[in-house]
Amino acid sequence: MFAIYARGGKDMFSTDTKLFDWLVEVRRYFHMHPEISHQEYGTTKKIASLLKSMGVDVSLFDDMTGAVGTIKGVTGKKTLGLRADID
Repeated sequence: MFAIYARGGKDMFSTDTKLFDWLVEVRRYFHMHPEISHQEYGTTKKIASLLKSMGVDVSLFDDMTGAVGTIKGVTGKKTLGLRADID
């Protein structure tokens, strides 16, 4: 869906071009630094760095790639889980 917007469709980021530019920059970084599946150590490091810069608590694994970002809500009554692949 993002690719459709980026190719000249209706701009869902028209009110915030900084966000759009940042997303393009991050996407280009990952495409310029490809890694073999299940060996995405640099990708994991970059994702953790980006999440930490946003104030997200980050947990890393000793024996595999990937990161878990935890954002705690105000009340702590409900939990929402999001997942994304990096390979």
